[in-house]
Amino acid sequence: MSGLLAPTLRETMLGNAQILEVFNISKVGKVAGCRVTDGTVERGANVRLIRDNVVVHEGKLSTLKRFKDEVKEVQSGQECGMAFENYGDMRVGDVIECYRVETIQRCSVSPNLTGSMDVVTKLIMPASAMRTGGASSSHRN
Repeated sequence: MSGLLAPTLRETMLGNAQILEVFNISKVGKVAGCRVTDGTVERGANVRLIRDNVVVHEGKLSTLKRFKDEVKEVQSGQECGMAFENYGDMRVGDVIECYRVETIQRCSVSPNLTGSMDVVTKLIMPASAMRTGGASSSHRN
């Protein structure tokens, strides 16, 4: 039954960055010089470009550099260079919101199990543990 239900997508916020300067690099395009204001920024994560509290672009982070070295992530308070996949309209003062999308596989619950926690407890706990009121004192070495 789990394959028939559509998976749930959940966004996990990683961090935010403020664009301080925009550089035009030949063969690469525009690169935003940023400071990570909170959280972390990871290469390959999804990003939103926010200008005047309006989302201007949603896409992926293609390049994340620190001192000319390609890095996997940048922590809060550090500066870095970022480039987006297929997008170049970045301006000083824009905010970059970095997030990860997780896919959660849904499964159906049997109608017999929906109303009672006792049924779930019986499935998880052995019968000897239920008679003693829990698994804490029944098995001592």
